[in-house]
Formats: sequence, structure tokens, C-alpha cells
Amino acid sequence: MPSVAWGVNREILQDSLEAHGLNSLHRDLRALRPEFLPFTKAWSMLPQWDQRQTLLELAIFTDGSFFPDQARAMWAVVVIGRDASRWCRVGFLAEVVYRSCSTTPSAFDGEVEALLHAYAIACKADVPLVQVGCDCEAALLAIEGHGTLQPANVTRRALAGLANFLHCTRRRVVTHKIEAHSGHAFNDLADVLAKTVGKNCSGSPWTFLPTAFHHAVEEGVLENVWLTSPHTAHCIGVPPLLDDGSWTGKAKDPATHCLKGHPLGMEEPATVQKGRQLRLKVLQYNVLSLKGLTARALMAKGARAAQFDLAGFQETREQRSGFSSFEGWWVVSSSSTTEGTGGVQVWINPNSKGLCWDRSSLSIIHSTPQSMILLARVNEMRLAIVTAHAPTAVSPPHVLLKWWGDLQAAMQCIPRGCCVIACLDANARFAQEPGRPRTLSAQPICRNFRHLVDFACTQGLEATDQFDCNGKQLISWTSPNGHTALLDYVLFPSEWQAAAHTLPTPRLNDLHCDKDHAPVALLLDIRYEATPRPHQLRVDPVALQTPEGLAAARRALETVPPIPWGADSTLHVDIVHRHLRHCLRELPPAPPRPRNPALTPETVQLVSTKRHMQRCLRTVKNRTVSLVKWLLFKAWRDSRVDAQDLRRLEQAREQEARRILLFQTARAELTQSMLRDKAEYTRRAFHQSRAAGPREFAHKLRSVLRTGRKFRAPPLVPTLQVGDVTKVGREAVLDSFADHFAGPERAISVTTKELLAPCQRPEVPKLEGNLLPSLIQLAGAFAKLKPAKAPGISKLPSELFRTLPLQSARIFWPVFVKSVLRDPFPFQWRGGAAVAVPKPGKAADTLEGYRSVLLLEPSAKAVQVSYRSMLHETFLKLRDQVHFGGVAGSPISLPAACAKTHLVHLNATHSNGGAIFLDCRAAYYSVAREVLQATPAQLQDEEWLQQRASIFFDDAHARRQFIEALQTHTAPGALDASPELAAVLRGQLHQTWFVTRAEAGYARSSLELINSQLSDFGCAAFGEFLHPTSIMCTVLQEMRRQGLEANLGQGKTEAIVIAHGKGAQAIRRQLFTQEVPAVTFQTDHGSASIRPVPDYTHLGCVLRADGGDMDCLLHREQQAMAVFGPIKKRLLSNPYLSEAEKLLIFKSRVVASFMHGAGMLFLRTTREASKFEDVLHRLYRSTFRPLVSISSKGYTNLEIASILGLALPSELLTTARARSRLRARGALAAVRSGGTEKPHSVGASTIVAGAPRGYVGRECQRRCSGGQVLLSTILPGRQASPAISPARSAARDMAKLNVTVVGSGNWGMAIATIIAGNTSRHPEFEDNLTVWMFDEEVQHKGVKRKLSEVFNETKENVKYLPGITLPEHVKAEPDLKKAVMYADVLIWVLPHQFVARTVQNMGKIKDTCVGVLMGANVANEVAAGEFCEATLGLKDKKHEATLVKLFDCATFRVTAVDDIPGVELCGALKNVVALGAGFCDGLDYGGNTKAALIRIGLQEMKLFIRHFYPEVKDATFLESCGVADLITTCFGGRNRKCAEAFVKAKGTKSWDAIEKELLGGQKLQGTLTAQEIWPVMKKHNLCDKLPMLTTIYQIAFEDRAPWAIVKLPSGMPSSAFHEDDGFFEKK
Repeated sequence: MPSVAWGVNREILQDSLEAHGLNSLHRDLRALRPEFLPFTKAWSMLPQWDQRQTLLELAIFTDGSFFPDQARAMWAVVVIGRDASRWCRVGFLAEVVYRSCSTTPSAFDGEVEALLHAYAIACKADVPLVQVGCDCEAALLAIEGHGTLQPANVTRRALAGLANFLHCTRRRVVTHKIEAHSGHAFNDLADVLAKTVGKNCSGSPWTFLPTAFHHAVEEGVLENVWLTSPHTAHCIGVPPLLDDGSWTGKAKDPATHCLKGHPLGMEEPATVQKGRQLRLKVLQYNVLSLKGLTARALMAKGARAAQFDLAGFQETREQRSGFSSFEGWWVVSSSSTTEGTGGVQVWINPNSKGLCWDRSSLSIIHSTPQSMILLARVNEMRLAIVTAHAPTAVSPPHVLLKWWGDLQAAMQCIPRGCCVIACLDANARFAQEPGRPRTLSAQPICRNFRHLVDFACTQGLEATDQFDCNGKQLISWTSPNGHTALLDYVLFPSEWQAAAHTLPTPRLNDLHCDKDHAPVALLLDIRYEATPRPHQLRVDPVALQTPEGLAAARRALETVPPIPWGADSTLHVDIVHRHLRHCLRELPPAPPRPRNPALTPETVQLVSTKRHMQRCLRTVKNRTVSLVKWLLFKAWRDSRVDAQDLRRLEQAREQEARRILLFQTARAELTQSMLRDKAEYTRRAFHQSRAAGPREFAHKLRSVLRTGRKFRAPPLVPTLQVGDVTKVGREAVLDSFADHFAGPERAISVTTKELLAPCQRPEVPKLEGNLLPSLIQLAGAFAKLKPAKAPGISKLPSELFRTLPLQSARIFWPVFVKSVLRDPFPFQWRGGAAVAVPKPGKAADTLEGYRSVLLLEPSAKAVQVSYRSMLHETFLKLRDQVHFGGVAGSPISLPAACAKTHLVHLNATHSNGGAIFLDCRAAYYSVAREVLQATPAQLQDEEWLQQRASIFFDDAHARRQFIEALQTHTAPGALDASPELAAVLRGQLHQTWFVTRAEAGYARSSLELINSQLSDFGCAAFGEFLHPTSIMCTVLQEMRRQGLEANLGQGKTEAIVIAHGKGAQAIRRQLFTQEVPAVTFQTDHGSASIRPVPDYTHLGCVLRADGGDMDCLLHREQQAMAVFGPIKKRLLSNPYLSEAEKLLIFKSRVVASFMHGAGMLFLRTTREASKFEDVLHRLYRSTFRPLVSISSKGYTNLEIASILGLALPSELLTTARARSRLRARGALAAVRSGGTEKPHSVGASTIVAGAPRGYVGRECQRRCSGGQVLLSTILPGRQASPAISPARSAARDMAKLNVTVVGSGNWGMAIATIIAGNTSRHPEFEDNLTVWMFDEEVQHKGVKRKLSEVFNETKENVKYLPGITLPEHVKAEPDLKKAVMYADVLIWVLPHQFVARTVQNMGKIKDTCVGVLMGANVANEVAAGEFCEATLGLKDKKHEATLVKLFDCATFRVTAVDDIPGVELCGALKNVVALGAGFCDGLDYGGNTKAALIRIGLQEMKLFIRHFYPEVKDATFLESCGVADLITTCFGGRNRKCAEAFVKAKGTKSWDAIEKELLGGQKLQGTLTAQEIWPVMKKHNLCDKLPMLTTIYQIAFEDRAPWAIVKLPSGMPSSAFHEDDGFFEKK
């Protein structure tokens, strides 16, 4: 009986390739376009292939092309061949792409399809050697399996399948990357053939329609055609294919060869001891201080020069703990006190010759500022290294007794079998007698001696002698009075005494050399017996990326020996692993590389240069200091210094100055190079990770920001408190972790041999091979393996298999098929190494402070990825409607969003209910795997069911309930309908395991019903309830039926309860007034309790019972600030990143971090809304100076956002809400249909009505504005605000237009006078005119009253426009929101510094189009009815007639132009020029000078405006807003008046004082505009081009002399105008 049918055989293959025979190729080029004929020269020079001649070699050239106006890409293939005597032309193909590889057509589609047809030709032709040339590197990667994982990529999968077929037929195919358009004749011919197809409107002139081939591609047949090769059994190691396309039943016969020993990486420790040697040079030293880089560098250099292997230091005074590395030394530290005293360290030289230190064994088991005990392993010997500093001998006896007693107690924690080496500053003195060199037998002198002797005797230790091996007295301390003593000792096991040699005092030349303390040295030369540990080969992934490493990886993969089908899956994988490790044992080491991958080799070389310069400078400085000391001594001795000595000193100083300059230059070059590298790395990281998403970008940025786990000190083996027992040492700690992790997994301890024992798989029915992941899909999975990930137990990294993904799939696909048909999954794929990772914020000395991460083999990861899609498809059929976890495309925040919406809904509707958050003691999949791997026969086997149930329950009733749940579960039925997936899962889940110590020899092996029961009970998900006890009883009962037990501990299973209505207060009091809030209830197994809480952190979202968002905002603020700090420090200040790139980083990392989950924010209180806006605005302000180079002080939040081009908080919130609603729409519909209550649209995102953000925002960004009128209109036909109903909007479209003037100053009241006359005269407008008036108090007739009240009574603005009475229908409104609520036309008449603040406070308005009104207008004259003109700038001409009617009258003529920037900026800049005119008047210059300055000013206004808006017309400058307004302002405006006073005050008055004195409350515009355009001019290098504007700013704010206004440079352009728009007549 066939075991598996593959849906392909030789007949299908022949039919699929029938159209690709060499005889079917086209040869006629007459249809080629004429311009392409020169590319056929080489083709025509070759003779035509004589079909009677056998070809020995083919050369196939491919190319693809695409035109943007075409729906599909084009491809072409050119084939030439070589027979026994010559090359000849065979033929070509050219057509449009049959199926695109992506949704967006591109030339890549053509490249891939061209290669597909090239390989089809190669498969059809029986030619031993095929050369394929292609100019697309990405398309060539598809041949190796890249991009073949997704089912939609059928073309790439077919291409890889044909490539594998050629491999299995033992035909050699060589691919070549050809440079595009490099003059390669046949590649260029393929290019022009494809272009001809694209330019031919009726399709390809060389029709090629291989229908059968296309069907084979679509149906995935070509992925498996390699199975039809007769050499498949030898090349791949799978059974031969029968004629009907199946394998025989023998494929399921039991394996004939099994693994006899242990798999690679888990070998048993050796039992035979071997002789070893330990030659260890130990240093003990009280260093006085190691603070600072210099002290550490000198110590590292001195200890290395003296060839020390191990050092114990005291009084380091460094506040650092744990492990670090420094200049090749391992440094293990215990921190000093906060006052900076104490601190001890152990330094280990891992590069010492003859020593092999085990980094993974390092563990601190005791740590104080004065002592530390470190466990380590070297040369298979376990050491306990002690470094300590005892109190001085004059300390009180009880202090000494306590200190030594504490040290003795700490020594009790040292595991048995560890040899102690103690470096002590014992402060113990002994009489140094030559006849008694042994320390412990010497005559004591001080108090500490007895404690030291007792300590050594108790621990069985010996101490270094009083004399060195040469007989010289040792001294480790010299008092200020010159007294000497030996206070420091190295202690070691007494049985080593014969092998210990006390060395002479070394000279380390450290920073504190010859000060107070001196070091003590010991040499240990020990020979001993030890059990060798298995050697673990570690393959460096970086070494694999070098050319030599890539070649070695390719050789290793390509030389894997054929493994017969009879070898079982575990043996198969072990053979492969051992072969790869053997091949890579001589892998060339990786080249030296910086720790920061952002740095290039050139920068690394600059680092070396800078360090060399630093060393040279230090040497020169030392020589200079020595020379100065010598000259001082000579002057003291001889009472004189001669000229030659002074010349030597001067030369030394000159040399030192030169060295300082060289060092500074090298440092500056290094700094710039590092900044350049980091900028380029950041830029490259963004582009590379664009497709992978923001998470990958953040990961790559860590190298630049120096954040993340890589830049933290590597963790040491912790000391764990397990109950009352302290676990120390690598073995004990890792075994404790194994037991702890086994609990949730329900795993038991078994030996490795038990897991490796052969077992009989249940009978597998006949399978459809095309439903299993193909070899090509597995190749795609190998190609998608992530690099730089920790490898599995074999230590083979994923980079090895990514080198040749298709070859890796050839090696491991037979293992996968064996695991489906016959064997369980290989032992190496069913488990891995469990690594303990600390939990943030948890105690590091408890098991609960760690979580486990399982390190899988890369091949296991690839196989799991390959069948993930079929598993996901089946899972979707089984999941409950409110189950979101594990669903592709379902965001992790969705459950939290549902819970929060439910809580908000309960509060909004005053309903009773809440949320219960459940946590299981055991992992859910510890039960789920019982369901997934159970066969139908096992589910009917009572003995098997009882055995499985006994794992979870002791109670017979509970076991019976579990069996019933197992038998009624829907998963077995779904798997029965998909036998292929069932076979995969049963093989994968068979005896899963994990280890924490690979060498240990043993391993740990190992909710639809709930919702249904709740529905029966009357409480469904998102339903309404009040008492959680009854629901908890039901939930716990159903969980227990399924083998799960709730974890009812604090922070695990908790409930948020919301109570409203009568009795709600009593319920809340009952729940929350207890000392420990808890609700107790009875279950079938006793009483239990659940904690009611006011808030719960669920999936990173803080949910509160009251629906508040403040806690969530605080959490997001903390996250954003943590991200922003390094970015601001290392990226925003980088000059090699453009402003746009910095903003992109800021938005994608910082703003995105704060806005994570913002779509769930409701911000129902003012405090929450203010907090949300405040955080974003603070971030914006913190970014402002690094980007713009000026302070944010004085700018409003709106101006900051506008200048930076960033969205306002309200806009970000609206976008986030809209995005969340779109993502959740489908899932929320499922939630609503599954619950008894539908959450109402409480807190649904509301669209924020458009504030006049477009043009006003841009004007704020340009920082240039003046006293002007801004028009914000919504006229008939425009869309109304969402806040207004459609009916009301339609009614208003037929009504008259409401007009509101925003601003009631001098100019605001003047324009209101004009508008009021026009609104009463024209029927388009409402008669009533509203003026928003800032509500300030004024004196009116001796009484203080509000200005708006006075105006509404008198119709006179007594403060800003006295003497002018406005019409009766003009009304002042002090409430801004009310004033603009129903306005159809808004007239903005505000000084521009107030615009932003006003916009923020005005609330919702209608959609806007913007215009601007400027002119030669003095407010008082306009209000008095004197004739004048103005210019109306508009962008939308359809509103011109309406707005002209609004302003134009007999005394106020208005001309409309379509040039908003020109009109606007003329009105802003003329105020700055007016300051220059005022300076001229203040200096009493005449009319000629002022006229010249006005002309130059107009010229510079034009140059400034055209720099930013080249489209501005010259005609605009001749309108009223231009030259007329400029003349008026320079002769009669407030800016001229104040500038004249400024000059005449001769610096005694500030601008503020002059404004207050002369303007009576009005605002001076020229000075503010000058301040705002100044940074813009500097940023765009305009200062030299605009000398008059520059001089005006410098006179006003930089104390430049006023007469500099006439000291302008010569050679300036004489005309500000040119003929550009037809305004001037051409002659």
C-alpha cells in the first residue's frame, strides 16, 4: 500500500516541460524594433545550431523589463550552445510575465520568470553543463530558496524546484551575475527582446504559451519534480518514486540504524580522570583606588606585563558590581559604599597561556564593600576566589570579631570540592625572622593575627611567606612615618604548600605605585587528576560572514555524506551535526572588529592612531615633567640655571605643544569619523529594516545608542534562595532552574537514554505529499532564519544554514519526512537548552525572578516555520470567537482594547460588571499537547486515558471529568480531517524535553469549554455581572476539568469589579476595606479567594476600574523617555544626519513609543488630556534645539510643532484611534456577537475638527508674519464640521454667511468698520457682525469695566480705536469658542505672536480655505474713511467674488491676486525695513537716504521671499501690499516711530520700554519679526545676501552702531524685478 502520494511523476514532468524544448525556441529577429538591431551583431555572427549535432554545453542569458504604464513586466531568454567544435545560436523566448511575484509589478517579476524558463529549458535539454547569466542578484537568490516560503510566491518556488531537479539529475548548472548594461552582448540582446515585448501594444511578436507549464507552476507541481529523478535516493536520501507518483509502504518500515550514544552537545562526561597542570600566578594588592580610566589602564598594563593570571584588589573605590571586561581582563566587582570607601575586585586574564577559564561558571556567592567570594573553573578545577579587606588592627575587638566571623560564615556557602584562593589585606602583622619564614608559625604582633590564623586553620589554608623565594623580606605597607610591615597575604590550600612559591614584590607602575601599599605575589604550580569535560566547539557567526568563512560553510554543507533512509531521524541529524562541526573546526577566526558594529575599519584605525598619539603625548609630558624637576634640583644645587638648560626646556615644551596639536587633531578626526559612521549605520539600518518593521529598526539602533542586552554586563551565575536552602555554583543553580521550569511544563526528570530509546509510532494513514511542506518551502524557511540568534545545544548557528538554504533543505527534508511517516521527530528537534533570563524588576536571588527561553536548533526552527501555515489554518477552525492570541494579523493589544472598552462601557452606562484576569500555574500547552498528539485509537483506549489523567489528578472524579473533556474536544476531529498535520504534530510533541545543563545526562520531559459553561450560567465574555465568586467557581471547575489550575496569587488571578446603582457603595466598601482585599468562595476542592483590584496591567496596558488613563500615560511617558535619552544624546546631535532623518528617527522611535496603544486612550478628564499633550510637547521642545540650533524658549507649542513639521497631539490621537478601530473592526464584531451585551461606542474616537492648521501652521513655521488679516472660510458647497448634523449643514448652505472678526485691536476695529458696512449692504451676508474681544479691564468714565461691556454699550473701542463709533449690528463676544462656533468666514486680525495660542483655545471650526489681506493701510485712517487700497491674496479663485464684496467699498478698494505667499510675506517683512527707516530718522538723515534704504529694503524683501517661494510674481510687489505698504510703513507706522526713539535713546531704553511708552498697549511687529527671520536667514545662509536686513537685526539686538545702516556693502543688485509674468511690456 502506498505510504504517501506526491502528485507528480515522470509523465507529468514531461508534459509540463514539453514547450521548452530547444526545437521550440524562436530564431527569427525580424520583429525586433529598428533601434535595437545593433544589439544583434554578436548573435548574427554565430552560426545557427545544426539540430543533428549534440550539444555539450548551454549558455542561457536572461533579463526582465518593466514600463510604468504597463500592467505586467516582460522577460526574455537567449540561448546559445556549444557542440563538439563551436558555439552556435540556438534560439530565444520573450513574453509578458504570466504571474507577478508581488502585488506591485516590477522588473524583478520579469527577472524571476526569465530564470524560471531558463531552468525549464535546462531541465528539458539533456546537456551536462549549463551556464546561466542574469543581471539581477535578488533573482539569483531565489534559485537557492530565498523568498520561497510564502504560498503566493509560486514562481520562485517553481524556480527553486527546477534547480533542485537539475541537482538531483547530476547536471552541473553554473550561475553568473552579469553587470547590467555593461556591454555583454547576449545579456543586452535579452534586454532589448524584453523591451520590444513591452513596446509592442499587441503583445509579444514571438508568442509563447506553455499552458501545461503554467498550470504546473500554479499547482505547485514543479516544487516536487525532483522526486522523479532516478538519482534522488542517492542525492537526497529518500525512497524512489513509483510510476504512479507515490512511495511504497516500505517507506514506513522501522529504522534499521539508531543512535547508540548521546547526540552532539549532550555527550556524557568522561569517567576516567587525567593528569592536569595548573600554573597560576596570583596577585594581591590594596590599590587605594581604581577610579578612572587611567588607573584601570595602568593596572591592566602592569599586571599583564608581570604575567599575572589572577588578581585580588581591595579599596577599588568604584561603584560597580558584577561582571565586566577591560582591555582583555575579566573584572568581577563588588561595589564600594555610597561614600566611596571600600570596593573589592577580582581580575582574571582569560588569555593566559595554558589556562582555560570557563566563563559560564563565574558566580558571586558573597558580596560586600569589603569582601567578595567568586566561584570559577579553570583547567577543570573548581576554585573559590576570595578577596577581602579586614579592619585595621586598632579597631575594637568586637568589630574584628564580627568581621572575621561574617567572613567565616560566608565561606560556609562554598560548594564542596572547590579549592580556595584568598587574597586578603588582613592587616595582620607577624615578626619577620629569617629563620621562621612561614607566616602562620611566625610570632604575632597585632590583634588581627589570631583571626587570620583561625581563618586559615578552619578553611585548611596556608599563607604566603614573610620572605620571598630569594630570601628577601616582604613589605606590603609603609606608614607615613616610614614604618614598614607585611599586612597582605594570599591563602591557598595547605596541600599545595610544596607547589607554592612566594615571589618578589612586583613593580606594576600603576597610578598609586610606591604610595602606602605594595603588592604581594604567589606562583602556584600544581599537578592533579581531573575529569575532562566534553569540548564544546563554538562557531563564530561573524567568522562565517568572511569570504573564507563562507567558503568553509559551503564546503561543509555540500560535503554532507548521503544518509540512507534506514537511519532513524535522530541518528540522521546527529550525523549531519557531527560532520558540520568537523568541517568547521578549522574555521578561520573572525577579523578583529569593534564592539560597536556601526564603526568601519577606517574608524577603528583612527582609534588606534588616537591612542598612539595619546601614549606619545603622555611620554612627552613625562619627559617635560622630569626635565622641570631636574632643572629645579639643579637650581637648588647650583643656585643657577644656564641658557642651554632653558633652551632644552623650551624645546621640550614646543615638542609637547606639537604633540598636543597632533593628539587634538587625531581626536577630532576620530570624533567626526565616528559620527559619520553612526549616521550611515543608522541610515542603512532604517532602509534594511523598513520591511521588517519598527521592532527590527529599534534592534539595529541599539548598536548606535549603546543600549540593550549587548551593552549590559553579561550576567553571572546567580545565587538562589530556594526555600531555606541557598543554591550556589553553576551545577546546583542550573538544576534548581530545571526543577522550577519543570513545574509549569508538568515535566519529569528522565535520563537522556530513556528519551533516545526507540519507540513505535502509531500507524500513519496514506498521506497527500502536496499537503506537507515541500523541500522548497523548507529552503525558504532556512533562508528566513534570523541571524545573530543563540544556537541550540549543537552550537551550530543559523548563519551556517542561511549560507545555502536549498542545500540545507536537501539535508534536513528527509528527516522531516521520516518524522511524519515513521519516526518521532528527532531528539534534537523535540527540545533544547532552557536558559534562565532575569525578569525586569524582579528579585535576582529567587526562582520567580527568572523566565525560561528555549534555545532550539536552527534546523528545528526552520521545520517549524515551514509547517506553521498549515497549523495556523487548522487552529483558526478550532479557536473560540473571543480567542485572539496566536492569530496572525491580530494585534497583541486587541484583548486589552476589548477589556478596556468593556470597562468604559460599564461605567458609561452605569452597569454592574468587571473583568477577571486568569493565570494558570501550569502552561496551557502542557495540556494542549495531550489533545494534539492523541490518536483516535488512544482516545478510545481507557488504559491510556487513565494514565494521562493520572498525570494531572489524584482524585478519581477529577480524572473522569478530564477524560470526558479530552474525548469531547474538537481538536482530535479537526486533526482527523487533516492526517498530514496530525502526523506532524504527533511526531513533534512526542516526548518533548528541555535541559539546563547539557552534560547532566538527564532532561525534563514532559478554552472553549469555559466560555460555553459561562454562557450556560448566564455570564458570557463581556457580559454584565456583580459578584465574581459564582463565575470564578464555574471557571475554576472547567479549568480543572481540562487539567489546569489557576494561580490565585497576588498579581496573577485578580478581578476588577465595577458596581453602580443602589447598594453599590456597600459592595465597594465590603470589597476594599479589608486589610488584604479578597473575596472567598467555595469550590469542589475547598475554599479559594480572588483579589479585587482597582487596576491591572494586561498585555502592557494599565486597565483601571474607573476607566482612567493616567496610569497608562505615566507608563508610556517612562517608556518614551527611556528611548529618547540615548537618541537625543547620540543621534539628534549628529551633524551627519539630515534634519529630515533626525525627525524620522524621532517620530518612528520616540513618538511611536509614547503612542503605543494610544488608540485605546479615552482621556475623559482634563487632567488626562493635559498630561497627554504635555508629554508630547515636552518631547517636541527637547528635540527643538538639537534640530533647529536655537532655544525653544518664547515659542508656543503650536509654533514648535509647525517649525518641526510634527503633528499636534490631537492629530496623533485621532490617527491612533482611527488605526485601532480599523484593526479591531473584524475582531470586535466577533466579540460583540459572542457576548450578551454589546459595548456601546463609549470613548469612540471622535474626529477633531480642523483647526486652521494648514496655512497658519506653515506661516508659524516660516516665523514671518505681521499685522494682517487672515481669512478662514467655509463657503457654500464646502464640507461641514462633523459636529454639525447633515440636515443642519444643508440648511446652512442655503442660509446667509456669518462673519466673525478674531481680534479687536487698532486694526481689528478698523477692518470691522469696513466689513460692517458691507454685510448690511450685500444680501450674501448676515447683518450681524461678531468681533471676538479679549476681555480686559479698562477705565471708562472713572470706573473699571470690561472692554467688551463698554463696546457693546457704546459701540466704541475706547482703548484701541477711540473716537470711532461702529454700526449697531457689530457685537463684541469675549468667549472665543462661542464667537467662532457658527462662523462661515473668520477674519483674523491678531499680532502673529498670539495666533498659535488663540488657535489652541478656539475649539472646533469648519473646514478652511485661507486667504490674506494686506495693504498700505494705517488703521486710524481706514476707520476714518480716508481713501486707501489693499490686496487680497487667495489660493481658491472660486471664493474671490464673495470675499471682495466683503471688503471692497468706495473708500477701501480691494484687488484680488492668486499669490498668498507674496502678499503675506510682503506684509511681514516691510515692518523690518521700517525699523531701518526709523534708524535713519533717528540719525537725522535726509529724504535721499531714506528713499535709498526703502529701495534696498524692497529688493531684499523680494530676494528673501523668492528664496522660499520662487513662484511669487513680480507684479505682487507693485500691488498695495508691496511697495505702497512699504512706503506707508516707513513714513508713518509704529515701527518707524519706535526705531527713531530707540536711536535717540542711545541705548538707555529697551524695546519693551519704548513699546510701552509710545504704543499704548499696541504691539511692535518689526522687532519680533526680525528676531524670527534671523535664525531662518542663518540656517539658509542668507545673511551675506541680505546685508540690510542683517544690519537692522544687529543694530536692534547685537549693539551694533545705528549708523551702520548706511555702511552696506557695494556691488549689490540694482533692480529687484525681472520680466517673469508679463507684467512689464516687452519691447
